[in-house]
Amino acid sequence: MGTKTVDGQDPHVFASGNINAYIMFLGEAPGAEEVLQRIPLVGRAGKFFEANILLPAGLCRERVYITNSVLCRPNKNRTPFLGEIEECRIHLDAQILLVSPKLIVTLGNAPLYAACEEDRITQKHGVLRWSREWSDGRKIPVFPMFHPAYCLRGSGLAEMKQDVEMLTDLVKKITAGEVLL
Repeated sequence: MGTKTVDGQDPHVFASGNINAYIMFLGEAPGAEEVLQRIPLVGRAGKFFEANILLPAGLCRERVYITNSVLCRPNKNRTPFLGEIEECRIHLDAQILLVSPKLIVTLGNAPLYAACEEDRITQKHGVLRWSREWSDGRKIPVFPMFHPAYCLRGSGLAEMKQDVEMLTDLVKKITAGEVLL
Protein backbone atom coordinates (compact mmCIF):
# COMPACT_ATOMS: atom_id res chain seq x y z
CA MET A 1 0.00 0.00 0.00
CA GLY A 2 2.80 2.51 -0.26
CA THR A 3 4.47 4.37 2.54
CA LYS A 4 2.69 7.72 2.53
CA THR A 5 2.86 9.48 5.85
CA VAL A 6 0.76 11.96 7.77
CA ASP A 7 2.93 14.70 9.23
CA GLY A 8 5.92 12.40 8.88
CA GLN A 9 4.21 9.54 10.76
CA ASP A 10 4.20 5.93 9.56
CA PRO A 11 0.64 5.30 8.26
CA HIS A 12 0.12 1.96 10.06
CA VAL A 13 -2.38 1.65 12.93
CA PHE A 14 -2.83 -1.78 14.51
CA ALA A 15 -5.71 -1.92 17.00
CA SER A 16 -6.89 -0.88 20.43
CA GLY A 17 -9.00 -2.23 23.22
CA ASN A 18 -9.36 -5.39 25.20
CA ILE A 19 -7.82 -8.56 23.75
CA ASN A 20 -10.26 -10.55 25.91
CA ALA A 21 -13.27 -8.73 24.44
CA TYR A 22 -16.36 -10.59 23.32
CA ILE A 23 -17.01 -7.95 20.66
CA MET A 24 -14.66 -6.84 17.90
CA PHE A 25 -15.43 -3.71 15.88
CA LEU A 26 -13.95 -3.77 12.40
CA GLY A 27 -13.56 -0.41 10.69
CA GLU A 28 -12.33 0.47 7.24
CA ALA A 29 -8.87 2.07 7.40
CA PRO A 30 -7.01 4.60 9.52
CA GLY A 31 -7.62 8.28 8.85
CA ALA A 32 -5.16 11.09 9.51
CA GLU A 33 -6.03 11.44 13.20
CA GLU A 34 -5.81 7.69 13.71
CA VAL A 35 -2.32 7.65 12.17
CA LEU A 36 -1.19 10.50 14.42
CA GLN A 37 -2.60 8.92 17.59
CA ARG A 38 -1.94 5.28 16.53
CA ILE A 39 -5.49 4.33 17.63
CA PRO A 40 -8.36 3.28 15.34
CA LEU A 41 -11.57 5.31 15.23
CA VAL A 42 -10.49 8.38 17.19
CA GLY A 43 -11.10 11.15 14.67
CA ARG A 44 -14.42 12.81 13.95
CA ALA A 45 -15.98 9.46 12.93
CA GLY A 46 -14.54 7.91 16.09
CA LYS A 47 -16.25 10.47 18.30
CA PHE A 48 -19.53 9.74 16.49
CA PHE A 49 -18.86 5.99 16.96
CA GLU A 50 -18.41 6.38 20.70
CA ALA A 51 -21.42 8.67 21.23
CA ASN A 52 -23.87 6.99 18.86
CA ILE A 53 -22.88 3.32 18.78
CA LEU A 54 -20.78 2.31 21.80
CA LEU A 55 -22.52 4.36 24.50
CA PRO A 56 -26.12 3.54 23.49
CA ALA A 57 -25.20 -0.16 23.28
CA GLY A 58 -23.82 -0.04 26.82
CA LEU A 59 -20.23 -0.44 25.68
CA CYS A 60 -16.99 1.47 26.04
CA ARG A 61 -13.61 1.25 24.34
CA GLU A 62 -12.12 -0.63 27.29
CA ARG A 63 -14.64 -3.49 26.87
CA VAL A 64 -14.28 -4.01 23.10
CA TYR A 65 -11.52 -4.59 20.55
CA ILE A 66 -11.26 -2.16 17.62
CA THR A 67 -9.27 -2.68 14.43
CA ASN A 68 -9.56 -2.00 10.71
CA SER A 69 -9.83 -3.99 7.49
CA VAL A 70 -6.51 -2.53 6.42
CA LEU A 71 -3.87 -1.36 8.86
CA CYS A 72 -2.46 1.56 6.91
CA ARG A 73 -3.99 4.72 5.58
CA PRO A 74 -4.85 4.55 1.87
CA ASN A 75 -3.61 7.45 -0.25
CA LYS A 76 -5.96 10.44 -0.10
CA ASN A 77 -8.01 8.67 2.59
CA ARG A 78 -9.93 6.68 -0.01
CA THR A 79 -11.80 3.43 0.57
CA PRO A 80 -9.37 0.48 0.51
CA PHE A 81 -9.24 -1.51 -2.71
CA LEU A 82 -10.22 -5.19 -2.54
CA GLY A 83 -6.59 -6.17 -3.19
CA GLU A 84 -5.48 -4.12 -0.19
CA ILE A 85 -8.10 -5.80 1.99
CA GLU A 86 -6.86 -9.19 0.76
CA GLU A 87 -3.23 -8.22 1.51
CA CYS A 88 -4.16 -7.30 5.08
CA ARG A 89 -6.33 -10.37 5.65
CA ILE A 90 -3.44 -12.21 7.32
CA HIS A 91 -3.29 -9.45 9.96
CA LEU A 92 -7.04 -9.57 10.53
CA ASP A 93 -6.92 -13.35 10.82
CA ALA A 94 -4.16 -13.10 13.43
CA GLN A 95 -6.25 -10.64 15.44
CA ILE A 96 -9.30 -12.92 15.20
CA LEU A 97 -7.19 -15.79 16.58
CA LEU A 98 -5.80 -13.58 19.36
CA VAL A 99 -9.08 -12.05 20.52
CA SER A 100 -11.47 -14.90 19.66
CA PRO A 101 -14.54 -12.62 19.67
CA LYS A 102 -18.09 -13.89 19.96
CA LEU A 103 -19.29 -11.13 17.61
CA ILE A 104 -17.66 -9.00 14.91
CA VAL A 105 -19.38 -5.70 14.17
CA THR A 106 -18.38 -4.44 10.74
CA LEU A 107 -18.56 -0.70 10.11
CA GLY A 108 -19.04 -0.16 6.39
CA ASN A 109 -18.70 -2.02 3.12
CA ALA A 110 -14.93 -2.72 3.19
CA PRO A 111 -15.11 -4.38 6.64
CA LEU A 112 -18.15 -6.40 5.54
CA TYR A 113 -16.07 -7.69 2.65
CA ALA A 114 -13.07 -8.38 4.91
CA ALA A 115 -15.14 -10.41 7.37
CA CYS A 116 -17.72 -12.06 5.11
CA GLU A 117 -16.50 -11.70 1.53
CA GLU A 118 -19.76 -9.86 0.84
CA ASP A 119 -20.58 -6.28 -0.05
CA ARG A 120 -23.70 -4.08 -0.37
CA ILE A 121 -23.79 -2.74 3.17
CA THR A 122 -26.90 -0.69 2.33
CA GLN A 123 -28.79 -3.96 1.83
CA LYS A 124 -27.08 -6.09 4.47
CA HIS A 125 -26.73 -3.81 7.50
CA GLY A 126 -28.60 -4.87 10.60
CA VAL A 127 -28.78 -8.57 9.64
CA LEU A 128 -26.69 -11.04 11.62
CA ARG A 129 -24.68 -13.41 9.40
CA TRP A 130 -21.71 -15.77 9.55
CA SER A 131 -18.19 -14.63 8.78
CA ARG A 132 -15.96 -16.33 6.29
CA GLU A 133 -13.96 -19.25 7.69
CA TRP A 134 -10.85 -18.11 9.59
CA SER A 135 -7.57 -20.02 9.63
CA ASP A 136 -8.60 -22.00 12.72
CA GLY A 137 -11.70 -23.25 10.87
CA ARG A 138 -14.19 -21.16 12.84
CA LYS A 139 -16.88 -18.86 11.58
CA ILE A 140 -17.98 -16.00 13.83
CA PRO A 141 -21.30 -14.12 13.89
CA VAL A 142 -21.02 -10.77 12.11
CA PHE A 143 -23.32 -7.78 12.55
CA PRO A 144 -22.89 -5.26 9.70
CA MET A 145 -23.51 -1.57 10.36
CA PHE A 146 -22.93 1.64 8.43
CA HIS A 147 -19.57 3.33 8.96
CA PRO A 148 -19.81 6.33 11.30
CA ALA A 149 -18.31 8.59 8.58
CA TYR A 150 -21.23 7.67 6.30
CA CYS A 151 -23.67 8.68 9.04
CA LEU A 152 -21.76 11.92 9.68
CA ARG A 153 -22.51 12.87 6.08
CA GLY A 154 -26.21 12.60 6.95
CA SER A 155 -26.88 9.21 5.37
CA GLY A 156 -28.24 6.15 7.14
CA LEU A 157 -28.95 7.83 10.48
CA ALA A 158 -32.38 6.25 11.00
CA GLU A 159 -31.06 2.82 9.99
CA MET A 160 -28.04 3.24 12.25
CA LYS A 161 -30.29 3.92 15.25
CA GLN A 162 -32.27 0.74 14.53
CA ASP A 163 -29.02 -1.20 14.14
CA VAL A 164 -27.77 0.12 17.49
CA GLU A 165 -30.95 -1.18 19.13
CA MET A 166 -30.29 -4.59 17.60
CA LEU A 167 -26.63 -4.40 18.66
CA THR A 168 -27.75 -3.63 22.22
CA ASP A 169 -29.85 -6.82 22.19
CA LEU A 170 -26.91 -8.82 20.83
CA VAL A 171 -24.66 -7.46 23.60
CA LYS A 172 -27.23 -8.56 26.20
CA LYS A 173 -27.39 -12.05 24.66
CA ILE A 174 -23.59 -12.37 24.61
CA THR A 175 -23.38 -11.18 28.22
CA ALA A 176 -26.01 -13.78 29.19
CA GLY A 177 -23.98 -16.49 27.43
CA GLU A 178 -26.50 -17.08 24.65
CA VAL A 179 -25.44 -18.33 21.24
CA LEU A 180 -26.15 -15.75 18.52
CA LEU A 181 -26.59 -17.94 15.43
